[in-house]
Amino acid sequence: MTFDRGAARPADQTTVRHANLGIVLQSAGRLDAAITAYQRAIALDPRHANAHSNLGVLLRASGRPVDAEASYRTAIELDAGHADAYTNLGILLNGLKRTDEAVACFCTAITLRPRHPDARRMLALAYCTLGEVPAAVAIFDEWLAEEPHNPVALHMRAAGIDVYSTHLHSGTGQTAQRVEQALFIDDAIARTCDPSAEMPPVLCGDFNADPESDVIRFLTGNAVVKERSTYFQDAWGVVHGAGGVTWDPAGNPMTPNSYHPGRIDYIFVGDPAFREDGAGRVVNAELAFNEARTGVFASDHYGLRADIAWPTRAADG
Repeated sequence: MTFDRGAARPADQTTVRHANLGIVLQSAGRLDAAITAYQRAIALDPRHANAHSNLGVLLRASGRPVDAEASYRTAIELDAGHADAYTNLGILLNGLKRTDEAVACFCTAITLRPRHPDARRMLALAYCTLGEVPAAVAIFDEWLAEEPHNPVALHMRAAGIDVYSTHLHSGTGQTAQRVEQALFIDDAIARTCDPSAEMPPVLCGDFNADPESDVIRFLTGNAVVKERSTYFQDAWGVVHGAGGVTWDPAGNPMTPNSYHPGRIDYIFVGDPAFREDGAGRVVNAELAFNEARTGVFASDHYGLRADIAWPTRAADG
C-alpha cells in the first residue's frame, strides 16, 4: 500500500484523502469501509492507479478474485510502472493456480523494482510450485549476497522452516526456572510458527536437563505443566532411546567435572502427524563434534545432528 501526497487542486486533494483513508481503514481491519473509501477515490478520479491496486488487495481478501483481477489490471493500464500492482496480481494468479501467469507478473515487478521483497519471495515460491527449485534457490542466493542478514531471505532460503535455538538456566537446583522458560518458549513458537507450514518447527539448544526431568518430559508430551501440554520429538530419544551423552567430563577435557555426565543438549522437532508424506518425522540422529580434531574439541558440549523427512517436491516426481 502506498500513501499519496496532497495535490494542488481541491478535487485532487479530496481524492487523495479518500485513498489514504482507505489505507488507514484497511490497517485497522475495517475492510468494508476501506473498500468504500477506495471506490469513492476512484469515482472522483478513475485514473488513480494506487486506489485501483489497493482496492484489488481488499477484493481478493473479501473472496472476490474476478473483481480483484480487474482492479489490478486497471492499475497496470493506468501506470505500467506500478510494481506493486504487478506483484499483487501475481499473488492472486498464483492462488488461482495460474502459476505461469503469476511468474510473468513477478518478473515484471522485479524488472521495475529489482529489490521488491514481496515479488522476489513470491517468484521463488511460484518456481517451487512449478518444480523449478534451482531457480528459486538462485533468487534467495542473489538476495542474500546483497543483504546477508535479511530475515525473509534467510527464512525462505531454508524452505520456510522455523528453527529456534535456546539455552536454559544451568543451575542444578533451578528446575522451576527451566520449566517456566520452556513454557515461554512454547508460547513463542506457537505465536510465530505457521501451523499449516509443510515442516514442523525445530527447537534446539542446551537445556541443562536430563531426559527424565520435568522440562524435557513437558516438551516431549509426557508431562502436563500448569494444565498445559505440548509435543516435540526428541530426535535422539526417538532414534536411539538411551545414550547420547553430550556433557562428558571424562571424555572431553574442556568439560568441567563439577557435574555428572549426561544428555543435556537436544534437537526437538514438532509434531509430524497428519503432514503429507510424514514431513518432519525424525529419521536419524547422531552425535557431532564429539571427537578431538588436531587435539582440540570444538566445545565443552558435544553437538547433535538430525535427519528429518522432507516434504515431497514436484521436482522429485
